[in-house]
Amino acid sequence: MDATVGTRPRVQPPSYEDLPPESAALWDEQMERFGAVTTMKRTLMLSPIACESIFNLYPMIDKVATYVGKQAALIFVHAVSCETDCLICSVYFRKHLVDSGVEPDSFVLTREEEALVEFGRAMAKNHARVPDEIYDRLDFLSDTAKVDLVVLGGLMIACNFFNNALNVQLDDFMASYVNDGP
Repeated sequence: MDATVGTRPRVQPPSYEDLPPESAALWDEQMERFGAVTTMKRTLMLSPIACESIFNLYPMIDKVATYVGKQAALIFVHAVSCETDCLICSVYFRKHLVDSGVEPDSFVLTREEEALVEFGRAMAKNHARVPDEIYDRLDFLSDTAKVDLVVLGGLMIACNFFNNALNVQLDDFMASYVNDGP
């Protein structure tokens, strides 16, 4: 991960007091659900419609988790985020994996998790032009599950794009989760 990219935020995240009522309600929702509002979410709250669009990521993670399990869904979005070189999202989902007892640098992937990682990386790397040999490894998923997986990957790429384009800054509470390895 290139930590030198994004050294200066291009848009300043607002404080709660500076938000319009619709965005303040979104902030309150996030506080209730997660106990914090990240810099990315605060920045998104400048546009409630943009915020709502990106927040669809969470129900899609939950939906894909019904097919592959929560850990595999998190591994998938982590792989997409790493491939797009998004510091914010790769660290955010690395934190979720670590906090759930998974050590992202040393655990062994199942066959299905390996297929999800390869597919996620190929989606992000090749503008979703995934080679057949990688797509064919998703044979354990129904067509409906594949549709949901692709939409989840697309939403993750949109989050990564947002963070990278606006140089959204990493929240201090996530700094200890940065992977300094290769």
